[in-house]
Amino acid sequence: MPVPIAAPPAGAAVSPCEWQCGLGDYHRLAGENPAALAAYEVALGAAGDAPCAAEARVAAGALALQLGDPAKAARLLDGATSAVARTNHGFALLALGRPAEALAEFDGILAGDPKNDEATFGRGLGLVGLGRNGEAVAAFDALLGRSPHHVSAPAARRERERLRGLLGAK
Repeated sequence: MPVPIAAPPAGAAVSPCEWQCGLGDYHRLAGENPAALAAYEVALGAAGDAPCAAEARVAAGALALQLGDPAKAARLLDGATSAVARTNHGFALLALGRPAEALAEFDGILAGDPKNDEATFGRGLGLVGLGRNGEAVAAFDALLGRSPHHVSAPAARRERERLRGLLGAK
């Protein structure tokens, strides 16, 4: 696989941020997530390109979450506006043991897109974290009724059945 050059050639018509984002994309596609995260973080330090920096922040946050660093992910994704970034922020908050904040994030996404499957799944997990098991079952039911083959469906089914067992034991 070819190795990308680390800096744009003199006279290149791309900002340093765009160049580093491109490097991050290259490394991510090559499966080199730590190198991709490093490139996105360099892009964040490049001045003068706010749209690119926002894109780099979202990409770095998603990778930090994937690499098991929810604190970094939550910090990077805080204030992001896309549904995907906000969903990842919610999952980072859940991983940090902050279910109330995560639930608020997921509910905010669902207010604009009531059928967002990832946010519905996250909402269910947030409700579990708050001990609101009956509501969590309803969230998992909504996800499974709408998208029974969604990537989160097996985990939603397991959690729903576990909660039904707990609720039936009361």
